[in-house]
Amino acid sequence: MQESFATTKVRPIRKVFIINENDFCTFNMIVKHLMGEIDGIYNLIFESSPIIFESNITEFVNRFDPDIVINYSTLDDIALAKNFKTEVHSAHVSDFNLFRYGSPLYTFTGMPYLLRKYPDLLPTKVYSSSNISTEPNDLFFGLNYGIMNKKDYVRLKRSQSIFKDILIECAHKKVNIEDTIFDDQRKFCFITNQIGSGHSTSGSVYAINHNLPNLFEKDNFCFISKANDLNNILFFWNERVAFNHSKTAWLPIELLDAEINIIKDNTTLICTNETDAQTLETKYSNNKIIIIKEYYFNVESERWSDFEHDQNIIFDKGKVVVRHPNEKTFSDTGFGGCYVLEIKGNNTFNYPKNYFFDELLRAKNIDKKMFPTYFTRFSNKGISRYVQHFSPFDTSGITDAFNIPDFSSTLRFHFSKIGYTLKETPKTFILGQVINLLKGLNNCKLLCDRKIYNFINKITPHNRTESIIKSHLPELLNSPHKDTIASYLGKLNDIGDVVIPSKILTIENILPEISDNEIKNKESKKEDAILKVQQLYNNKILLRGKNFTCEHCTASLWFALEDFSRINYCNECGNSINIPITTSNKSTGDHFKINHLVSRAVDQGQLATLLLIHYLYSQSTSIPYIANYEIYDDSKLLSDIDVCVKLGNKLGLCECKSKQSFSEKQIDELVFIANKINCDFILLSCLLSKNDDGISRNIDYIKKKNINIPVFIITDEELFSPTPKRLYSYFEVNHRTNKFHSGPILI
Repeated sequence: MQESFATTKVRPIRKVFIINENDFCTFNMIVKHLMGEIDGIYNLIFESSPIIFESNITEFVNRFDPDIVINYSTLDDIALAKNFKTEVHSAHVSDFNLFRYGSPLYTFTGMPYLLRKYPDLLPTKVYSSSNISTEPNDLFFGLNYGIMNKKDYVRLKRSQSIFKDILIECAHKKVNIEDTIFDDQRKFCFITNQIGSGHSTSGSVYAINHNLPNLFEKDNFCFISKANDLNNILFFWNERVAFNHSKTAWLPIELLDAEINIIKDNTTLICTNETDAQTLETKYSNNKIIIIKEYYFNVESERWSDFEHDQNIIFDKGKVVVRHPNEKTFSDTGFGGCYVLEIKGNNTFNYPKNYFFDELLRAKNIDKKMFPTYFTRFSNKGISRYVQHFSPFDTSGITDAFNIPDFSSTLRFHFSKIGYTLKETPKTFILGQVINLLKGLNNCKLLCDRKIYNFINKITPHNRTESIIKSHLPELLNSPHKDTIASYLGKLNDIGDVVIPSKILTIENILPEISDNEIKNKESKKEDAILKVQQLYNNKILLRGKNFTCEHCTASLWFALEDFSRINYCNECGNSINIPITTSNKSTGDHFKINHLVSRAVDQGQLATLLLIHYLYSQSTSIPYIANYEIYDDSKLLSDIDVCVKLGNKLGLCECKSKQSFSEKQIDELVFIANKINCDFILLSCLLSKNDDGISRNIDYIKKKNINIPVFIITDEELFSPTPKRLYSYFEVNHRTNKFHSGPILI
């Protein structure tokens, strides 16, 4: 079991509705329903036109981060799910019920902390329409002021809701349009706007600003279109969601003459086509007119921070239980509806979102066929879960349990959903055991010291293998695959077909190899080197023992200190032997040799992999990763992964090399797999200099591929740097271009 900090929050379900083109009937039905929900106005609606799959709308929806997509259109559910990476619920199934995806305003009985401190955030009087239709006047009042029918009005007044004492008047009869059209505090549809709070307009270094300068900031903005142009009406609806604290309104062209007094000189007019723009220029020559043909947006809004709760949670065998207090919910009496419970704060809760993760995360006691509305997903913030808060007069709050698999299980599931299988290799276990020898990644710095790294490489069979090749097969040294050749010979040594004994060293042999030349004082330098030898021995990287000759058969023997007994035997002739005190009239000191596990790791290229993992660990102490896995398409080996890592909430594929650059085939395979699983970055690591010709060729090849994610090339200088560069800074938006970094980044 592991204890961790987490933050939970209850908030309304964020929804995206897809309707058929020009389907006013469905649009009006959805709007009427949403107006009776908590935060109902903060849901997106799109027509099922081809542009819905274009990058502008896809990114707009991603920034909104919906919990579900509700499909009223004829578009395919799976196509929508893949595009928006969000679960799609079809409105065409027989048991579909829109009421299961929200909670009515009259259930809002809990008092947010901000409202207790600032009661004026709740208006005393608002205006509302009683209906909506395709008639221009009804659309004007319904979209701008909201809709409150008689049934919902009676329920609200009879409830214990915090809104029950607000005076709601008919906009058609009593409203002064000129004074209220841009005042959200006077509109029923914005009744939860101020108390939801937590909005931000400053942007984020990790999000591109898709807005025009000063658009939707200080002035009044009036969208103008024909009353029968649903596409333009939806532009207004969705932009109002993105800029919910801006002063916006919608006016049908048909009412320009009747309502002309709402447009002042400081009102910016917005339309979506040249024809409407020409009409407006004729009537309002002094006003600024903007034609928008795509969505503008900036930072994602963060609402209902008053309903956040900090707690310690327990991870127990892949399961988590969270408890959210009743006083931080919308309904402190337990008469609530359907909400999202958002859990964040632990790196385990972060993973690139996709529509299929509900199957992995949901509790096993939830049958999806029986409870189709329930969902669990990775969101932009953490994990979001569907909850029903209906426990009348129960003050215990919300208790929820769900699965939270480790990174390896999540990644395996992710690959399985695109038809691939991940399998471990022997290298996986070798690397894991070396890290265990060092008692975790936090102690791997010892092996990642340049002097020690080179020393370990030098005394292993890997180095001796190269010596043999130099003597007998010099032509292989010029092969571009010399790392692979050395790895194969290492395997032969491992299974016994080639026997290369480990080199035996004395302390005098070791100290010059690992001494820090930057330490000028000889005694201090020696003390530092001896301390490093002690650490290598303590961590079982170097084994300590005695080396001497058998007095019977003259075999060279080496015994580890812990293997000595009162009577010892030669492992070749079998005779009992005496441990000599002196050799050639000199005292026999300790002798060291490398742990065979470590030499196997070097031969299999795993010391280079460990060097990269330690480099990533220096970026963040929480780096879930897997190493040395093979990818299979059915039974066919497709590729392999040296390292797959999650850096923050960014997923990356890494390839490690020791003494060579990367082939075009390796780069192509990495890019192919990265595209398949929507990786956020690729990382190439090697022990070559930045100026190496092979690295230059790699950079040129990557540039030709026009990759839209960063491809980090980490070289020798950076891997051993005591102050490594912060990789996460390259996920920030370039402030000069307003774009993300992409393509090769040499470090």
